[in-house]
Amino acid sequence: MKMVILAALIAAHAQAAVAEQLQSTAQDMPSSTLVQPMDVFKLEWASSPAISPDGKKIIFARSGLDVMKDARRSALWIMDRSGDNLEPLSSGDRNENAPQFSPDGKRVAFKSGGQIFIRFLESGRVLQLTSE
Repeated sequence: MKMVILAALIAAHAQAAVAEQLQSTAQDMPSSTLVQPMDVFKLEWASSPAISPDGKKIIFARSGLDVMKDARRSALWIMDRSGDNLEPLSSGDRNENAPQFSPDGKRVAFKSGGQIFIRFLESGRVLQLTSE
């Protein structure tokens, strides 16, 4: 029984020492290196990649969080398979996602707000295929 109590005391002391060390280390670090709650709005991620039929282009949804609207936003982006020539296909006003190339690679279908749209890559024209 004495060994169990002794082990518990040693563990509690070690835990307190580690917590104290972590706290002092965090205090010594500049605040710019610590993650702050607002940092989440600086994060962006890519999702739903689609490869063109000829294998030369990749289109994807680039997403992030809008601090002013407290909402998710996403826009379509396209690039060469090498990663060069990265450019936006849209402004993200529609919150686009799930892009898919047409079989000939000249159009891209995507979803936005529960609706389906088609974008003609050469002209940039966008047509809404479905309605509420």
